[in-house]
Amino acid sequence: LPSLVPLAMDMDLSTRHGALLSIAELTHALSQEAQRQHRALEHYVSPEVQLSAHFFAGVDAGGSPDSAICSENIPDIMDCFLRAMTDYTHDSRGDVGAWVREAAMLGLKELMLLIAAAEPSLISPQIPPIPHIPHKEELLEIFPRSSSQELNWSAPSEIFPSIVRMLGLRAYLYPVLLGLCVSVGGLTESVVKHSSAAFFAFVNDLAAADHSALCELCATLLAIFGNHQRKSRVTLPMLKMLDQMLINGCLSTLAGHDDASFLLPLSALCTREINKCGDPQKLMSCADVFCGLLQFAGKVRRGALFQLIIFLCHKYPRVRKTTAGKFYEALVTFDDVVAEDRLDDVLTILSETKWDDPINIVRNTRNELCEMLGVPTPKPIARPV
Repeated sequence: LPSLVPLAMDMDLSTRHGALLSIAELTHALSQEAQRQHRALEHYVSPEVQLSAHFFAGVDAGGSPDSAICSENIPDIMDCFLRAMTDYTHDSRGDVGAWVREAAMLGLKELMLLIAAAEPSLISPQIPPIPHIPHKEELLEIFPRSSSQELNWSAPSEIFPSIVRMLGLRAYLYPVLLGLCVSVGGLTESVVKHSSAAFFAFVNDLAAADHSALCELCATLLAIFGNHQRKSRVTLPMLKMLDQMLINGCLSTLAGHDDASFLLPLSALCTREINKCGDPQKLMSCADVFCGLLQFAGKVRRGALFQLIIFLCHKYPRVRKTTAGKFYEALVTFDDVVAEDRLDDVLTILSETKWDDPINIVRNTRNELCEMLGVPTPKPIARPV
């Protein structure tokens, strides 16, 4: 341990990582051995390590930052835990950042208990007395004390009908909606199924009962989209959720006078999200949203048509082919997008063209569609030689 502790503060990331893992494994093994032998842990630790452990003075508001948790270093310690709780690193193993987030939450809990017991003044005298919970009465109505202990928090079918009710509480609207975006557009079948059912039922009830509340929810959606632009962890599931909202008619009441407040900004955010994007999954999810926006007349429809036309000549054959299929379905679903005398010709072109052919062949067909739809023909981007 004495040789590993300095390595845990080394400048090299791999060295720090390896040293910390080794310390964790070693201390865990020593703890288990001490329990088996019914001996104190100090029995297995060298005197110099014991001395360094005793050198740590615990919590002391006026102590030295080198030997205690004090007023000087508590902001840095808290900031470390809080930043660790935003780690959403993904690799081939999946959401490995979940390990960091879980450890940070447990560490923060232990730190707060330690400070509250020894030096509560370190937290902040300005913070209102605990429990300071916004909308406390409403939360107790959603999660009654009598049943909260019996609620299975790991069961999507039980928890999401209660979670969506928090969308009606302004203090929780943004974080709860952010979590629902990731859940509704996620990959886990049970989470997607139950979160979608609860969320769409809530939005449909909101649209029928309180138009201003629906507008506020949509404005929050735009804020989440804008704040997480280019962060696929959020925007990809959000695009899938928006597609389902459009399909289910959740936003139909926004047509007309609310175009400028939600639909047009939504179209602009989608366009920015795919600018210079090389992720086919995200491109096709955006195509789904643009197809859903075809149901709204005026500038919203014209903008969506133009983006779909661009997709028909995208450099990825998969994107071109998928867009053509989705475009076809949208035109069949929304019967007023194309003039009736041209609809059959447009559908024939979309269904019979081999959209995975080379772009120079597909482009002529795409330009023909532009004339039929009354959409400006996109100009190819001149690339440097």
